[in-house]
Amino acid sequence: MFNYNIENTQLSLNKGKMDLRLKGWAFNTEKDIKIKITDDKDNTCKFKLQKCRRSDVYKYFKNNEKALESGIILEINSLKKTVNKINILFLDDKENLLLEHIVDIKKLNLSGINEKISYNNLEKVFRSIKKDGIKLTYNKIMNKFKNIETGNSEQSILEPYVYIDENYEYQSVNNHNIVLIINSTNNSIIEDYYLNTVKSVQKQNFNKIINLYTKLNNELILKNKDLINNCTNMECEEELITNDDVLKFIKKKQFDIDNVYYIMVTAGDSLAGSSIKRIEEVLDKNNAKIITFNEDRILEDAYIAPLYKEDAINQKRNKNIIFRKGLVIHSSKIENYLEDKIDISDIHVIDKVLYHYRIVENSQLKNNVKPIAFYLPQYHAIPENDEWWGKGFTEWTNVTKGKPLFDGHYQPHVPGKLGYYNLVEDKSIQYKQIELAKEYGIHGFCYYYYWFNGKRLLEKPLDNLLADKGLDFPFCICWANETWSRRWDGQEKEVLIKQEHNEDTDNRFIEDIIPILKDDRYIKVNGAPILLIYRAELFPNLAETITKWKEVCKKNGVDDLHVSLVQSFGLTDPNIYGGDSAVEFPPHGIITGEISKTMPNLVKEFGGNIYDYRDVVSRYVNKRPDYYKAFRGAMLSWDNTARRGANSNVFAYANPKEYKKWITGIVDYTNNYNDEAYQYVFINAWNEWAEGTHLEPDERYGTQYLKATKEAIDSNY
Repeated sequence: MFNYNIENTQLSLNKGKMDLRLKGWAFNTEKDIKIKITDDKDNTCKFKLQKCRRSDVYKYFKNNEKALESGIILEINSLKKTVNKINILFLDDKENLLLEHIVDIKKLNLSGINEKISYNNLEKVFRSIKKDGIKLTYNKIMNKFKNIETGNSEQSILEPYVYIDENYEYQSVNNHNIVLIINSTNNSIIEDYYLNTVKSVQKQNFNKIINLYTKLNNELILKNKDLINNCTNMECEEELITNDDVLKFIKKKQFDIDNVYYIMVTAGDSLAGSSIKRIEEVLDKNNAKIITFNEDRILEDAYIAPLYKEDAINQKRNKNIIFRKGLVIHSSKIENYLEDKIDISDIHVIDKVLYHYRIVENSQLKNNVKPIAFYLPQYHAIPENDEWWGKGFTEWTNVTKGKPLFDGHYQPHVPGKLGYYNLVEDKSIQYKQIELAKEYGIHGFCYYYYWFNGKRLLEKPLDNLLADKGLDFPFCICWANETWSRRWDGQEKEVLIKQEHNEDTDNRFIEDIIPILKDDRYIKVNGAPILLIYRAELFPNLAETITKWKEVCKKNGVDDLHVSLVQSFGLTDPNIYGGDSAVEFPPHGIITGEISKTMPNLVKEFGGNIYDYRDVVSRYVNKRPDYYKAFRGAMLSWDNTARRGANSNVFAYANPKEYKKWITGIVDYTNNYNDEAYQYVFINAWNEWAEGTHLEPDERYGTQYLKATKEAIDSNY
């Protein structure tokens, strides 16, 4: 039987012709299928076919083998505008027609326009024009349209992650002989956490419980042995870190008896109250031999960072991610599991969060995620700023002007141990910054690079770094390629210095930075130096520019270049501009509710926006994988009152505890979903003092933000 569904169809214009992209799934239960595409004049169309795994389809069709690899993405490029219809022909192995799917391009076009032009969207445009001006609004709109035209819809609004343990009732019709293994071999178990584990399994109906422990935990286990019924305590000679270690121990001790299902929980973690009921239901209905389920992380008293196992499977992550914690395995499958011979079709996923994995600091497990902090160099005077803003102007000039706008508003931000430094006059300050960053696990700095048609501004701190190999710290640059204006927002109102993009200036830019890219300390992705671009939409044709840049780099001894586009001003998908990856850059792209009416004693003249930082964190730790390469990002806070006064944007309720949830969540995500070469996260920022987001210590929080970062990096993943 043939089954198919086209879930998404997108049409875009490209140099006077049309590109069509279809996404969905198709399979024949008996035989392989072929695809042929023709237009309304029966001309054969060339197309690209990308196959992908669809575990959701596999699950829906009750584990049909053909359904697993049924995902298809069809790209038909350079269609003439005269084409009205496209015919997708699904054929069997003998080229007999199974089904014909017709795409009506005229209707598709109209549908696209109607989607883009709506009352709600027009209302957003008018609000944006009032706030940001015509040119900036236009750039945002074009980015949105380009995101749509790639054939990939933008990710829907992120929902806050809130875990509520469900009261799920199910009465199993069979006895499945489920044995719970509690791994209590960690030599630094905290008793309260251990008791939470015990509490989570006490009322669940396991056939038997085996509690593994070491001599160092002997007192803890014996003290609480009466809290778990039907439990056998078994001493181990060494700590068992992973599920693999536990299963090897089971085989070694030869209690992997026939027809047993083992479920494992690590002491300190906990199982949802509905776990056993959900597992029994699956065993009754599916007779699965290997089961996994979603997990989240326990950070102190909060549930964060859910790991959705369907995503891990669809992203083709390895066994250690898919079965990081949540694992139910039949005794007959243990050997195959240990030999890494588990087929994806053997796995049944329960799409519920049934396992809570506790964050433990200073874990023995190695974590490769490297945090990079954005670095602002505007802490020394330059002639241009003297002319535009007054003699001696630096970022500190704005910082000291910050005043509270409501009760409890943290303003001004006063620097701590590093003081009101000058990056040029104080010859030791960059050494102090690097020493502090290293102490708290920061991998490197990303310097904002200001280059205007050959003229550089605020270049001295980076030049000092380049000239002094004693400043031994990884770095990269982000070309802040926007016009400077008096409003601090990149608009071309009251222009101070204009940014120009054309073939000549963009070629000279890459030639100018070649020596920087060759520096031994420069940060690389897969061996290629990473260059961040702040505003992709300002280039006439960035894709062509990137191609030329890579050619120039190769000719000058830089074998490759990785161009990462900052997700700002509406940009999501870097592929539309030819970028290699994207970098999250909050507060850009954040969608959350405005709460200024709830703030106590807000000044009457307030004309800005206030948001709840806590809500933002709960949403952004719930992000699921993108279809493009991306580096996750977090901000410590955001408050540009020092620059904009009563017209500022403020994220209230920001503090180190909430930030720790965010940074922990994106480190967890990066471990789970990013390939080895992409184990970086970006932090906004090291020293954005006038925008209220700085890892550098202040008088209020000291080094708490730095400590939160290090604790997140040094935890178990």
